[in-house]
Amino acid sequence: MSRQLASVLLVESTSDDHFLSGLVGRVLQDIGLSARGVDFEVVEPVSIVRRGDSPFTSFAEQVSIMYPLPSLVFLHFDASGSPEREEARAFGPMRRAWESYELPERAVKLLPLAPVREMESWALADIDEVNRFAGRDVRQSGVFESELLDEVERLSDPKKTLADALRASSGRRGRRPKMAAAVLLQALAERIRLDQLGRVPSFARWRADTVAALHELGFLR
Repeated sequence: MSRQLASVLLVESTSDDHFLSGLVGRVLQDIGLSARGVDFEVVEPVSIVRRGDSPFTSFAEQVSIMYPLPSLVFLHFDASGSPEREEARAFGPMRRAWESYELPERAVKLLPLAPVREMESWALADIDEVNRFAGRDVRQSGVFESELLDEVERLSDPKKTLADALRASSGRRGRRPKMAAAVLLQALAERIRLDQLGRVPSFARWRADTVAALHELGFLR
């Protein structure tokens, strides 16, 4: 009988939720498929949007009363231009709140999920999929900092670049109806090629950390 792999993530906003909740599940499934001799079933991740004045404490409390406990818990924060500074500001308080609930480290792993600079940089990692949704080659259409789309972590404002890239376009077929941002992010999370995303250093680090945690938890051999 296969084990069930349950995960929870705390995200900064609803837009982060639209993209990251679907992506996390895909990545966990891909890790399972790419590892030989491993038999586990990925449960759909639970996503919680950060709210209130003490989000880390309330999140740790929510996780501590879950039954069964999730095996993986991800804290999302945007690493901006200084990953070390942002990790100290976000992950440090989270770990302190976490330790106060004495959750078993051997059964539950708390991991940072920290895109550089923002979640939207990951959403832009597969330029072919972005072009498909935009209906044009966004590198040739005046999109903000389009010259940096091959190195998305160098974008100064990934939100602006993504908004420019995915705005409704006009052409021979006339103006296309504009998709809601939530629908676009969910669709990108479902379709983005993981090998393309793997070229983004912050994503590669998060995936490697996740693989290491699954080894420690016994899901991978």
